[in-house]
Amino acid sequence: MVRRLTDPAIMKFLFTALILIAGQPVKCQEKIWNYFYRIHLTDKGENEISGFAPEDLLSGKAIERRNKAGIEVLDFRDIPVWKGYIDRIRSMGLSFHCTSKWMNTALFKSPDPFETGELIQLPFVKKVEIVKRPEAKGETRKNEIVFNLSDQPPYNNPLSMINGISVHNSNFSGKGILIAVIDGGFSNAGIIPALDHLRDRKGIKGTYDFVNNNEYVYDFHNHGTAVLSVLAG
Repeated sequence: MVRRLTDPAIMKFLFTALILIAGQPVKCQEKIWNYFYRIHLTDKGENEISGFAPEDLLSGKAIERRNKAGIEVLDFRDIPVWKGYIDRIRSMGLSFHCTSKWMNTALFKSPDPFETGELIQLPFVKKVEIVKRPEAKGETRKNEIVFNLSDQPPYNNPLSMINGISVHNSNFSGKGILIAVIDGGFSNAGIIPALDHLRDRKGIKGTYDFVNNNEYVYDFHNHGTAVLSVLAG
């Protein structure tokens, strides 16, 4: 019998996994010379749901998953951030970095502290927060995760920590499921022997570094590698 995803044991697993992924601190990096500002917007401007077909914004697999789960195919969070807002903010002297359509925010950067008073007065701006300041190189944390390259590593600790046994007992194997792992880095995941089987079968379908805007993710923190090793076995 297959249990629903709303089962308390399954929800505990999912919730705990998110905490483990999101809560892990990132290794200190070289000096970053920009201040980063996240700007929360009130709406999506002239972008309306009626102006888009599902195929314009979602992959075929995403549409299939939503239909299967009874989820509305398109909602407000799927609509792109309005470009007119981005252009207006850029004209005030900030450099554009990226947007989050789910959160309806835009991330901008500046080499110097930016006076946000004018920004918050814009009619489409809900809130402005500084999320990153320039940092000098610091010491690497010494409590790094130690990888076990053995064919039979001690699985019980990570599985029991996130209630993974309940997931296995509920017949959720992950087979045929596309899983996104969002973390602070996947150090050495591209070369360590313990993940040879995953790479050999081309199990890694794509990678992206949303901070540096490139596809290389095999550096910085190793927490993502640890999470990936639990998922990939």
